[in-house]
Amino acid sequence: MSVARVIRIEGVETPCLALTEDGKLPEEIVVSFPKEGFHSQYDGREGVTFRLQPSSRRDPVPSYVEIFDE
Repeated sequence: MSVARVIRIEGVETPCLALTEDGKLPEEIVVSFPKEGFHSQYDGREGVTFRLQPSSRRDPVPSYVEIFDE
């Protein structure tokens, strides 16, 4: 049984849904964005890696932020 969780992805205007088998969110996700229509700063980028940030009492929705290669 799949579990849907609401998450935020940095640079994306609206919350997203993450589907997982056990309800646990992965530490990192890789996302490819369409060239138009997604309304984000990432339009047209492929393979953008995001890392899960800890939730807080002020913001209980899990958030992912972009990881930059060094």
